[in-house]
Amino acid sequence: MSDNSRTEPSAATKASEAHDETAAPGADERPENTDIEDVAPRSVDDEVAKHYEEMLERGAHQQGEGRIA
Repeated sequence: MSDNSRTEPSAATKASEAHDETAAPGADERPENTDIEDVAPRSVDDEVAKHYEEMLERGAHQQGEGRIA
């Protein structure tokens, strides 16, 4: 295959691009009647969750140079 060869996009590709051109910018809408806890099952073990909570608490009371106001 030479470097000068060109391909034509398929009809499905053209249809998808046409749809994308008319779509409003931004994130897709979240499905109704769903809670994030229902969608994403908890996959973190208890030890990691405990450490995370400790770090959140430590960061909430941080003083000095590293503090973000």
